[in-house]
Amino acid sequence: MLHALRAIFIAMCGALGVGIGLEIYKSGWIGLTAGVLIGFCCVLLELAFARRFIAVISTLMFGIVVGFIAAYFMIHVLVVVVPATDPRA
Repeated sequence: MLHALRAIFIAMCGALGVGIGLEIYKSGWIGLTAGVLIGFCCVLLELAFARRFIAVISTLMFGIVVGFIAAYFMIHVLVVVVPATDPRA
């Protein structure tokens, strides 16, 4: 069960990476690669410290994912709320 949650975490990081990569680099592959690598590194850190701080590490990773998702939606809300201005004008 825990391995399935780790796989879902990596998949969510990859999906979030694709969204960010499309917005910033206009290429989903760069974001996908970065997201999966970051998610994989987090899972490896969690595995390395699994015996010591499993509750703390799991809570931290869940908080990071929630923070990324909240920031992603907040950016989209700000794009709608704040009018686009031309800095050259």
